[in-house]
Amino acid sequence: MIVPTYTDARDLTVSTYISASVGVNSENRGSSLFVPIPNEIKYTDSDKAGLATISKAKDLPERSVSLVSDIRALESTVVEVIEMLERVSQYVQNVITGDAPGSIAIGKYLLKNLSLVPSVSSDNLEKLFNSHLQDVLMVVYLANTVKTQLQLSSRLTPLV
Repeated sequence: MIVPTYTDARDLTVSTYISASVGVNSENRGSSLFVPIPNEIKYTDSDKAGLATISKAKDLPERSVSLVSDIRALESTVVEVIEMLERVSQYVQNVITGDAPGSIAIGKYLLKNLSLVPSVSSDNLEKLFNSHLQDVLMVVYLANTVKTQLQLSSRLTPLV
């Protein structure tokens, strides 16, 4: 049995319970007791993207949103990552200045994740990104060219 409990309008937590019999006699089970058990909600990146799109419609009066193109989705993802980095940077700055208490667990987590990221200068990162984007656009262009050639060939073949 899954029972949602709302602690905040933006925070949705899910508690999971199982039924356990209470009583000594197996013939006369008087009542049941619900015992909480641990749970974990797992979702894929596509699920997260779909839920993010759906959640955008909650504040709109018509309750609908249009799907965005790949470039706009990439732009919104980059903006979201920049906002996350700014929040983390602000937290670290507050810990350094003594405005916020430091957490060893958060420090270890940040160190672990930052050690996985290769150190690349911003200019080099921009060049790599632009190069990859040009490669992707070239593949799309070539795929469209092949598609056009196939359509043209299929229309000219009956004429021959």
